[in-house]
Amino acid sequence: MVQWLGMGKVRSEKDWNIRDYWKVNRTHHLSAYRIHIPIWNGVKSTFEPFKQWSASHELTWYQAYNKSKHDRRNQFKEANLENLLGAIAGLLVLLSSQFGTEDFSPAATTLSVNTDNYYSTEHALGGYLHIDVPGDWREDEKYDFDWGKLKKQQDRFLKVNYDAIADGTY
Repeated sequence: MVQWLGMGKVRSEKDWNIRDYWKVNRTHHLSAYRIHIPIWNGVKSTFEPFKQWSASHELTWYQAYNKSKHDRRNQFKEANLENLLGAIAGLLVLLSSQFGTEDFSPAATTLSVNTDNYYSTEHALGGYLHIDVPGDWREDEKYDFDWGKLKKQQDRFLKVNYDAIADGTY
């Protein structure tokens, strides 16, 4: 059980919703990431899955997922390729905001240099898609991964008070 949203109300993780996760945008700049499908003949090859969070709590692709999940009979049309790609791009942004382009693959045993500069974006996790990482990080928002210092600390991870974000004090 976790206290969430600063309301003094204890809710389990199964009761969280997309508005709870909206707060992660403040700490991880999710709304500034862009995902590019490099080899795509369609009209839309770039996705900004969390861009709507710059102005509201809504996400079109996530709302479509919920509509089609809860009312398949009337809302199954929402389960389309554009919304699927938005969801995949959203997952890639979440993973990339935490791990960069490191996929921790056990098969990666060689060092390679990417000289592909045809696209303005860099290869993302897995190499199939490209990502444009936001460059607006302040120094105080960045992690310091100096293992020489971290290994001496008992608590090695930065903790964020997401309740303060809900109050607007973060």
